[in-house]
Amino acid sequence: MKVYQPTRLGRSIVGFFQEYLPTLRGMSRHTIQSYRDGLVLFLQFAATDCGRPIESLEVVDITADRVGRFLAFLENTRKNSITTRNGRLAALHTFARFLVAGNPDHMVTLQQVLGIPFKRGARTAPIEYLEKAEIEVLLAGIDRSTLSGQRDYALFSLMFNTGARVQEILTLRVRD
Repeated sequence: MKVYQPTRLGRSIVGFFQEYLPTLRGMSRHTIQSYRDGLVLFLQFAATDCGRPIESLEVVDITADRVGRFLAFLENTRKNSITTRNGRLAALHTFARFLVAGNPDHMVTLQQVLGIPFKRGARTAPIEYLEKAEIEVLLAGIDRSTLSGQRDYALFSLMFNTGARVQEILTLRVRD
């Protein structure tokens, strides 16, 4: 039976999750679980990419090229969103920063991992304002024959005339 000795990477992973994240960084349990999931995915990818089992991976196997291929794998094969991809990259950046402290001989390689930028996603443009005709249609749709309709009309008129935000109006709203 083959006995595996812990690798430097294996010892680092244990320290990262047992000491660094919860104690030194004070991260929440949910963040730690998210980082764990991201690192597990990366290790599985790296093992396949290297053609070796996960338990034989070393710090030298964490390269910017491999991380880049991993991020492409997340987007293209797993169909992850940009937000998920960036979350996984954040976990790898944090792990790389941690590794630099204990493995200064791999600093250049790990700095290249840290240099991988987060991806910006296409965002839909927010609605900045309503046109006058749109406001008139909205106000005309309120039934002012009831007390709640009169209240709603007054609140919407106040909001449109003053440029108040919805949050400000909601604090003024009286319950029915």
